[in-house]
Amino acid sequence: MKIICAGFPKTGSKSASTSLRKLGFKVADYIETVEYISAVWLRFLRGEATIEDVLAEYDKNGFDANQDVPGNLKWEELYRASPKGTKVILTVRDSDDVWWGSWCRFMEQEIRRGSIGDFNFQAVMQYLMGFGYLGPKFTNMIDALNIAFLQHGFPEVIQGSLSVNRTITQVTSAQFRFKQHYRMHNTYIMNTVPKEDSLVWNVKVK
Repeated sequence: MKIICAGFPKTGSKSASTSLRKLGFKVADYIETVEYISAVWLRFLRGEATIEDVLAEYDKNGFDANQDVPGNLKWEELYRASPKGTKVILTVRDSDDVWWGSWCRFMEQEIRRGSIGDFNFQAVMQYLMGFGYLGPKFTNMIDALNIAFLQHGFPEVIQGSLSVNRTITQVTSAQFRFKQHYRMHNTYIMNTVPKEDSLVWNVKVK
């Protein structure tokens, strides 16, 4: 890979992917990761494959850059195993408050999508994915996300109850911890990646 995208979800990552594609790079965003990379990511997160195996899978499928989870959370492993000169892009928001507001709005939107009253149909879909009923690729990705988030110190944010309102409360009630993770993640990258290899990018519309 030529570029490692390390920004948190809801930091303009889709806009960053669009921009990179316009520049001619082939980006493995969330859907591409599910389709082509999820199995090797899951093996890596379980300790059954190396990060070199993960990078080889990106290369085999012709991807120049990753985007979204789990690669953004495992950016350091990708970067340290990549050739000298590989670039790291950290997408950011104006502040942790702005990021948190975007995260909460997105999560509420996704939880309410397809709900019936207070019945959280997404929780049923996740349950079915966990047992492989929606195919191995989505099952691999859900398992990989659970492991990656937990390894990164997050609570189980992608597991919810059958109640829409209760699930929204669960995923929006850990404001201090989530904002702390956002700040720590960004600060660590900015203090670790050499300046010549890094771009801190606020993709907001002026």
